[in-house]
Amino acid sequence: MRIRLMVVAIAAMAAFAAGPVKAIANLPAAETPVSPPPAAVDTGWTKEDIATFERRAAAGNASSMYSLGFAYEHGDGVETDLAKSAAWYLKAANLGNRDAMNNLGSLYSNGKGVAIDYATALRWFKKSAALGDKIAMFNMGYSYDVGLGVPINDVEAVRWYRKSAEAGYEDAMLYMGQMYEDGEGVERDRAASAYWYELASHSGDPTVSKKAKEGLDRLRALPALGRTPA
Repeated sequence: MRIRLMVVAIAAMAAFAAGPVKAIANLPAAETPVSPPPAAVDTGWTKEDIATFERRAAAGNASSMYSLGFAYEHGDGVETDLAKSAAWYLKAANLGNRDAMNNLGSLYSNGKGVAIDYATALRWFKKSAALGDKIAMFNMGYSYDVGLGVPINDVEAVRWYRKSAEAGYEDAMLYMGQMYEDGEGVERDRAASAYWYELASHSGDPTVSKKAKEGLDRLRALPALGRTPA
């Protein structure tokens, strides 16, 4: 039985964080990815920081536009305003900022500051993924996995999850373990499943680590493992 985590993907502040900020949550039947709650983000920005971003954004700096989108999404240094967040992400995305592209896709997936539009979300995820964003690659896989903006396609889901996992995204490693365990999009392969679960089990995210360890326990309870991963 596949155990789905409803994950989401939002990129972290490129200028202030070393890695992605992400949240995992159980969702209602719609299975729509959600953004992390404001409590998951703590950049400690001040009004002076926001003023600096605004000056740089006015001069055409895409990173500062992204920073403003992030700030307005999470109420960091400003009052939360999702419409302004979407507007700033769009400005940054149109200038080629891949984190803004991914986060704008997340807003469209959730109807935050914009109307829900899975097709538009997918378009931004794909643009971001093409620029090498591993979280956007995961979001592409998730979209194909559950059918957000595209028909469900397990083969495409695995292809994108693999890209994300090979780029180092631990959530994608967990999903690869699940796909191999259940034989969805790939031939069922316990050894390959164990390989990905083992990698994900070392995640710094306790939810991902816990689910991966549970997957390993399920595999160990079976009579024997299959092939080693290619």
